[in-house]
Amino acid sequence: MFLSLTDALQRAIKDANYEGDDIFVGRLFKNKDDCCTKLAIHAIRRKFHFIHAKSCPTMVIAVCVGTTCPWRVYATKLDDTERFEVRTAILQHTCSVYARGDFHKQASTAIIGKVMCTKYLGGGRGPRPNELRRMLRQEFSLNVSY
Repeated sequence: MFLSLTDALQRAIKDANYEGDDIFVGRLFKNKDDCCTKLAIHAIRRKFHFIHAKSCPTMVIAVCVGTTCPWRVYATKLDDTERFEVRTAILQHTCSVYARGDFHKQASTAIIGKVMCTKYLGGGRGPRPNELRRMLRQEFSLNVSY
């Protein structure tokens, strides 16, 4: 049985909007890549910077760059599936504004591409470079080069 183009497009849109970027204990992600992408988008929207303290095929541990900040997310792969689940999430920040200031480092080309794909899903032309820069500056406070 084949999906029609409309059904496939609706499924892709649903996947793109998959629970937004909120992080909470019990949150499921489609796979490890989806987990890392949603963590990065979460950080960009909330203007903080994190690093992956540990990342292997079965787990992701993300911690705030502030050395005394308790913010951390621990997600593991569920048995017999590609899905990842958040097991621990401490979402309070106690770090300084200076430590949080490098949030733009989370905005890799891959992350920006995934965010833009969700906005321009379904065909048509995407944004021109200057439009993209303006959109990223308005929505995420990101200043990207041409």
